[in-house]
Amino acid sequence: MEILDLTTPLACDPYQLQALVSLSPAALTAGRFNYSAFAQRTQSAAKTVGATAVIPLYGWLHPRGNLRAAGALLNRYLAFDDVKTIVIEIDSSGGSAYGVQELADAVFRARSKKRVVAIANSVAVAGAYWIGSQAGEFYVTPSGEAGGIGIYQLHTDHSKALKNDGVKMTLVSAGQYKTEGNPFEPLSKEGKRFIKSTVDEVYRRFVAGVARGRGKSVKAVTQGMGQGRVVGADDAVKLGMADGVKSFDQLLGTTSQAQRQTPTSRRVAMLAMR
Repeated sequence: MEILDLTTPLACDPYQLQALVSLSPAALTAGRFNYSAFAQRTQSAAKTVGATAVIPLYGWLHPRGNLRAAGALLNRYLAFDDVKTIVIEIDSSGGSAYGVQELADAVFRARSKKRVVAIANSVAVAGAYWIGSQAGEFYVTPSGEAGGIGIYQLHTDHSKALKNDGVKMTLVSAGQYKTEGNPFEPLSKEGKRFIKSTVDEVYRRFVAGVARGRGKSVKAVTQGMGQGRVVGADDAVKLGMADGVKSFDQLLGTTSQAQRQTPTSRRVAMLAMR
């Protein structure tokens, strides 16, 4: 997945997908949509404030980009005794479902070793919420949003457009289902059932993860946490999706003067970027 693949299971806000599909193929392979750029942005924005390490999780989630980089930072900060608290600062409407469960599981394991806190600053939606919900504490900024518990997959049917252009695509394949779900013909009922089974399985793991992280039942997650909707900060607390409403500065509990990096914290940050 070197570039964005919008045909795989997605843990993101549908409105984000709407914006992405309007972009040209060239735009999807360059700049902030390149997974290397995702990783570099995560590494460069990481910082320590006193004994608190901040791991940024921004933008589209990508298994070989920000998800991998955030996981590496998490492991680094867990290894340093002078880091007592790890804060995951989330500003993401989700992305690919690939790699999300792995980072979510790592966050859940980490909370048994150190204080791990996540905050939606300002949004933690879908896969980003899955990850944030695994922290020992989860907060939302006053104007922020969280939720979007759900999975979907995109199928695009270009057959009519191609027919109008006088183009007919023929796929010659081996293997009964090798070309199932291709974009050059309508999706068959059997193909739709198979895609739905994939979506359902990822959703099952998503729900189970949130239930574990938030200490709730599966039923409480599926019926009482928005049913796929994104909610505001106060509602997130009422629904048990978050522990409170705080600004990022309130969470850190420091002034801007105290946020200057110490020599030790600079050493930690430099090692984390290697």
